[in-house]
Amino acid sequence: MANHYPLKSFQALSETAILFCWAEFIDPQLNQCIHRCKQAIANKFTGIIVDIVCSYSSMIVHLQPPTTANTALLEDMVRHIKKSIELPSAANKVQSKLHHIDVYYGYDAGWDLAYMEQQCQLTLQDIIERHTAPTYQVFANGFMPGFAYMGIIDQQLILPRHSTPRTGIPKGAVAIAEQQTAIYPKASPGGWLILGQTAMSLITADELSPTPVLQAGDQVKFNAISEQQFVQQGGSVMRNSDAW
Repeated sequence: MANHYPLKSFQALSETAILFCWAEFIDPQLNQCIHRCKQAIANKFTGIIVDIVCSYSSMIVHLQPPTTANTALLEDMVRHIKKSIELPSAANKVQSKLHHIDVYYGYDAGWDLAYMEQQCQLTLQDIIERHTAPTYQVFANGFMPGFAYMGIIDQQLILPRHSTPRTGIPKGAVAIAEQQTAIYPKASPGGWLILGQTAMSLITADELSPTPVLQAGDQVKFNAISEQQFVQQGGSVMRNSDAW
């Protein structure tokens, strides 16, 4: 639908950075729209762009000096963004990568599964099926390198994060909070609810230039595996008591 997600505002943040904003809410289709705009801008203005960073409802375009964010350039980019929004999504499809991620969902690895069973009035199998059913959109990377915010989770799994964060969440912990799911790329404090653990690394092994495996705009599909399969993939179950 044309202008279903209209551009709300735009401004120059500096001489070489331009911010474009849409309505502030979490929605996979809005995020897809923003990535279509990113693709259109990248294709049209090749050579003057250093990077384009997308989030839930915004996009920052970083320019290559000596190009500056002058009025004419802003207006030209806005025209191309609006044109991209008005195109049918089928004719303006975003090229994204689909990641399949194996997860061990067990009470020892999923520290909050018993709590979720009680709060959501669901069985363990229900929780697993509801978490693995969707194909998630990666909205943004943040909090720490490789921490990808994904959504939207099944409505019956929506719970707030813990009021008091844990001091130690293990690397590979698969978690949820509110409408989103994520994976902790390394051990850290955190307040998200833990459903399971994965052996997959979320950061590339390139020591000179480590980058997140899950990029904004990518798609993620979780797959439930046994503890034996998890261990065979190189995983080691981190139990809750081990973190304190």
